[in-house]
Amino acid sequence: MSSTRAQIWGSAAQWISAGAAIIAAVAAIVGLTFIANQVETIQKNAVQAAISAREQSARSVYVQYMNWGFQNPEFTAKPVRYADFKDHTLLKYEWFVLNFLFAYDEIFEANKSDQTWKEAFLWDAPSHISYICEHKDSKLTAQFFEFTRSLILEAAREAGFQTCNGTEVPPKRGG
Repeated sequence: MSSTRAQIWGSAAQWISAGAAIIAAVAAIVGLTFIANQVETIQKNAVQAAISAREQSARSVYVQYMNWGFQNPEFTAKPVRYADFKDHTLLKYEWFVLNFLFAYDEIFEANKSDQTWKEAFLWDAPSHISYICEHKDSKLTAQFFEFTRSLILEAAREAGFQTCNGTEVPPKRGG
């Protein structure tokens, strides 16, 4: 009789041990799933924070460009008559145009899908497109992202340029 009890308790101990192992395995899986979800959430938040920081930086550069335009209204006329500028004023205008291109370049990299910024660029560009297209250094536009360069060419086409800063202006699509 004692051997039967020993077998029952031994068998029960094995079942209890197996049950505990299963519970521990389930708890480990649940814990690892929770940790994986937390890591994924942290990664998504980090990516979103980086995107938000880039957007904020781009907006700051744009505000700087706008402020410079307020301080130098002769640089915002449509079209700017840069050939009339002399020495210091021409140098300031060159930097203004670079700031204009850089501001939009940063904005487009941070907000590629925002059509409003593209429209704003195409509204601002006619003021400066003659200077950009006629600039002697072909590296002027090469330093910007592809999307910005394509919009420069679009603005050049609208202004009637065949070439812009050493690059052939493609014809309008579908026409």
